[in-house]
Amino acid sequence: ERKVRTYEAHFTELRRVSGASSVDDIIKVFIKNEEEQFSPFQHVQDIIEELEKTNEQHSALRREIDEYKQEQTSAEEAKDVKLNKLENSLENAKQDRKKLYEAGVNGKKAI
Repeated sequence: ERKVRTYEAHFTELRRVSGASSVDDIIKVFIKNEEEQFSPFQHVQDIIEELEKTNEQHSALRREIDEYKQEQTSAEEAKDVKLNKLENSLENAKQDRKKLYEAGVNGKKAI
């Protein structure tokens, strides 16, 4: 009998707190409250998932940018090496031309 009185006291308190008169109404109120409390939690979870996806996309883009920069740096270095080779070849050709010219001038003087 003590348990019954305890249950009745709890049921009376639930009716007072929920504003409902029957067990079904109390259950409906608590389910509604649970859904209302879960909704913001679910919204936060959705935002966290979206944030994680955005962070993953950001990281992937950052890696792509870094790779592109490295490719550009390598291409620039290769271009510089080729340009230096061409400039050296041009300088060598100028020197060879000058030597040939001088040899030709000196050859004409000797004749």
